[in-house]
Amino acid sequence: PARRSTCSPGWTAPSGAEDAAQSLPHIERLLAAAPVTGNLLFIKGQILLALDRYQEAIEAFNWAANTGGPPEANLYLGQLLRAGDTWEVK
Repeated sequence: PARRSTCSPGWTAPSGAEDAAQSLPHIERLLAAAPVTGNLLFIKGQILLALDRYQEAIEAFNWAANTGGPPEANLYLGQLLRAGDTWEVK
């Protein structure tokens, strides 16, 4: 079952890599068409994390944290930075 995100009403965060792969083009189009918000960047970070694209997820969470995203962006960012070399860059 999909997880429910609190960042955007009605948004269901992807529950696996397949869902995330399908969601990524949609969030990228939305970010290109709408004003960039911390919430949208946070969602993109969650999608990238589900796809094991750690370096890109770090960038998304960093931008989310610096553009008014949810406080959880800092938590995800911190966890990824602390993990350091324990994950492979894809």
